[in-house]
Amino acid sequence: MPSDFYGVVAQGAVLPGDYGLMAEGGVEVLRFPIEWAQVEQSPGAYDWSAIDAIVGGAAANGIEPLPFVWSTPAWVNPQKSRPPLGNAGEKRAWEGFLAALAIRYGSVVDRWQIWNEANFKQYWKPAPAPRDYAELLRLSSKTLRGADPGAEILIGGVAPVKRGMLPWKFLEGLYRVKGVERWFDTVAVHPYSPELFGVEFQIRQALDEIDAAGDRGARIRITELGWASDGPAADPMNKGLAGQAKMLEKAYRLIKRHRREWRIEGIDWHSFQDVGPDAGAPVCSFCPGSGLVTAAREPKPAWDAFRGFARP
Repeated sequence: MPSDFYGVVAQGAVLPGDYGLMAEGGVEVLRFPIEWAQVEQSPGAYDWSAIDAIVGGAAANGIEPLPFVWSTPAWVNPQKSRPPLGNAGEKRAWEGFLAALAIRYGSVVDRWQIWNEANFKQYWKPAPAPRDYAELLRLSSKTLRGADPGAEILIGGVAPVKRGMLPWKFLEGLYRVKGVERWFDTVAVHPYSPELFGVEFQIRQALDEIDAAGDRGARIRITELGWASDGPAADPMNKGLAGQAKMLEKAYRLIKRHRREWRIEGIDWHSFQDVGPDAGAPVCSFCPGSGLVTAAREPKPAWDAFRGFARP
């Protein structure tokens, strides 16, 4: 298997001891958010402390950092989920931030994911727009590859969410933009589903769109996939402790078996850790209980299942 195949997604704060635990469990990639709105709260005034800690902690333990960059600061637009595409000034501000990121972290970070779930209204206001997202990709690719020609650009993972555009419809619209395949290397998907057939269906749908566009060089990375061990009883994504581990095993066996056929370059479990009720409003109904370890860093059966694949 590739040495960067098995990853996890940080949910909430990453603690200093987490990196050693991840490395012991075979985690090869740590996906985490870089929120522009938090790092550059006023023009040109950067607070790198939180990002320094994650990038440094991961790299020191042999784990590849995979950031997804998103969120617009209030001095650009009062809505952080509105992309910085309203005028030339907003676009220049976005390019300036990406250039600063590349200068600071380009020697360690080889992959950059642009935004997150742009097919979802929660992350892309006022409404998902593949053509507009293509413009953000163009600006981002130009800037990041200008600093590091070998940088890998991933699209923000597309997910089957309510109040959003179906992932394959979003990809279809994205590929309608002439030349868009030049602005990214990897299609990222978040094929959440209560059952395994839904995961496979979404991966195959993404492949169909890639092949229909003739983008033969594109790969797929599953930058989010997971189920919860606890949460609302009626939520079909809540499988219980044993069921969460079983779903991980079944999904990873499926993906590993079809890795070459589906051109899968890696998979990142959402998430490494549970988050408690004091962490604020959850991103999704099952997210708080989706960790491989509890909020107190106690391993779950799913952690043992993950280690079985990452450290066979």
